[in-house]
Amino acid sequence: MQWLTRGRATGPSVSSRPWPTRLGGVAVAGVAVALIGGVSLPSALAAQKEPALAGRSWEQVASFVGVTNIWGLSCPSAATCELVGDFNSAGIAMRTTNDGASWSSQPLPPGISELKAVSCHSTSVCVALGVYTYTEGGGAVAIHTTNGGATWVAKKVPAGFKEPTAISCSTASSCEGFGAGPSGYSGEATHTSDGGTTWVNRSLPGVSQALSLSCPSPSTCEGVGLNNRDYSMTLRTSNGGNTWSTKTLPITEAQYLGSVLCQSGTVCQAAGTKQAGPLVIRTTNGGVSWKPETMPLNLSDGDITSLSCPSASVCTAIDPNGFMRTTDSGTKWSQEALIAGVSSPNVLSCPSASTCVAAATGSAGPVSLHTMDAGVKWVSEAFPSGLSQLGAITCRSTSVCEGGGVGGAVRTTNGGASWAEQPIGAYDAYAIDAIACSSIAVCEAGEGTASSVLSTTNGGKTWVAATTFPPSLGRAPFSGMACPTASFCLGTMYLGESSAVLRTTDGGKIWVNVGSPLAAKEILTGLACPSASVCEAVGEVDSTSGGAVAIRTTDGGLKWTGGARFPSNIAELTGISCPTTTTCEAVGSSFTYTSGYTVLACPGSRTCPEASGSASKPSYPYALRTTDGGARWVGTKLPISTGFLSAIACPTPSVCEAVGAHAPAATGPSVSPGPAAARSTDGGTTWASQPVPADVATLKAVACPSPYDCYAAGYNPTGGLVLRFS
Repeated sequence: MQWLTRGRATGPSVSSRPWPTRLGGVAVAGVAVALIGGVSLPSALAAQKEPALAGRSWEQVASFVGVTNIWGLSCPSAATCELVGDFNSAGIAMRTTNDGASWSSQPLPPGISELKAVSCHSTSVCVALGVYTYTEGGGAVAIHTTNGGATWVAKKVPAGFKEPTAISCSTASSCEGFGAGPSGYSGEATHTSDGGTTWVNRSLPGVSQALSLSCPSPSTCEGVGLNNRDYSMTLRTSNGGNTWSTKTLPITEAQYLGSVLCQSGTVCQAAGTKQAGPLVIRTTNGGVSWKPETMPLNLSDGDITSLSCPSASVCTAIDPNGFMRTTDSGTKWSQEALIAGVSSPNVLSCPSASTCVAAATGSAGPVSLHTMDAGVKWVSEAFPSGLSQLGAITCRSTSVCEGGGVGGAVRTTNGGASWAEQPIGAYDAYAIDAIACSSIAVCEAGEGTASSVLSTTNGGKTWVAATTFPPSLGRAPFSGMACPTASFCLGTMYLGESSAVLRTTDGGKIWVNVGSPLAAKEILTGLACPSASVCEAVGEVDSTSGGAVAIRTTDGGLKWTGGARFPSNIAELTGISCPTTTTCEAVGSSFTYTSGYTVLACPGSRTCPEASGSASKPSYPYALRTTDGGARWVGTKLPISTGFLSAIACPTPSVCEAVGAHAPAATGPSVSPGPAAARSTDGGTTWASQPVPADVATLKAVACPSPYDCYAAGYNPTGGLVLRFS
């Protein structure tokens, strides 16, 4: 993983499936299509001129941390895809409308334990098959949407149809599904002709497993599976699923078939394995006979688990170790490299000859992959003009971040590939000091120099200034802000040689100064609120001579305790992140350090004993951690040369990212600082420094929506910039 520049001014694992490919159907511009492993497109597109595809490559565009399985994928257009699976024993559906740059979770009916297959006839109409929870009686469930996933309606599939494996929708009303029969050891089909409201089951005699199907029309479907002796077979209906015919293939022709795709009623391809090698076979006479296609040499062992053909000549297939592609109707296939760090692709959808989306396994669990014409990748993009420095950033997902600084506010909804300016009116003449978001839509931005806080409830489309702001605070900058809920936020302000704590309970309309428990010359520079009641703030004991301090509230900021003074060699604490109410990590700098770490016991008054070592300059980046609500802190020196850390983000108790600036070992007025970044994956016990692009001057803020996606904001001589670590 590395840090990449996203913008500047002048942006759990996927388990292998017992029954491989899930499929669906889709329509583009009103043309019916069938899908495999998530997708394919109509034969009508075959007449379109194929674009140049030299240099075609894959890039990871999303990581679904915590998602248990991704079972199905369907892409009705080049920009829109629907993905289904399960998370913590509950079904999930996610959608992208921007080529996979960001994915949003969709609300589902209650009681669904997992979704196993999905088919989208259009960007609005999708049908998915899944399984009810035991409390709901178990059995198969079908859900359908007619508004792009904004709402889904659940209907129970008649008893006898179990464990769905595939679905294909040739029109908005006609869909065919495959699954297991009543015993669990036979194949079963189910059909709807009213868009998923009612379903009729059909038995599949002689079929032990029905694995995949593709329906080019409401009457015609082709399927693949296994017979009662585990031989590969093809299945076909020409009367809308009322009856099915079967054809068993000799083991010399196919050992296993897990995917099928039909470009028309007569032309279909099926994929699987033969003699431990990938296999694709094709029929041009409606399944009467099948012929093998020429595959690349030296392919790894394993089944082809997904196949997608946007035209009769162009197909892409995946096996456990990569991708294969044909542009001449299967006469010749070529291999495509799988990007580093990603393995076991399992579902695929290609809405056009140049665009494909796939799901695979990354180092942290399920990820999505995306390829476009000629291997287009993210590049640096300029911030809107006028934003000269970015000093605050917060991310509510791996794709949606809000940033602010000198000149206004900006937002990205595609993981930093591009940034859009936010309309804040006259307030863009001031600097946004701090930003906090309780959700993707609801954020607060502190503009202390304008004596105001701006709030948005629609994802930054409009910002509204607070109606009441303490007049006694003057034009002081915010040093921290936290919003654990949409209505409750705390903010800290730097008043020169003291601090103030501000509080709102009505979503930012009215802010009240609740004061600060610290003495004069003690300032707060960092704030974190893991809940609406528990917050921790850190800063300096003496703003003129240095020293670190931490305070804590358990009643939402009305009363604060602590004022813990750390050893005098801890010069200051500038940032804090609390992934839980008891675990916090703070960063700053120290005047001295020793190898390893120092345990700082702070009983009772939380006043810590002096650490050993003589004071000396310059300062060194330092980190402190508590796992018991601040009663005890453990410190460790970071592997960064002299300098300081200004911000930290801890998406989990074990993973933290810290950023700031460092100076070379040489000293003197001519020495310029450079950016600093460090990462811990063991709860702060050890830290590893990270390389940062050379053109970055310093980093001021960091946000990590997941352990494997972090954004850092800073600037260089030309203006504001954002880095992404993924």
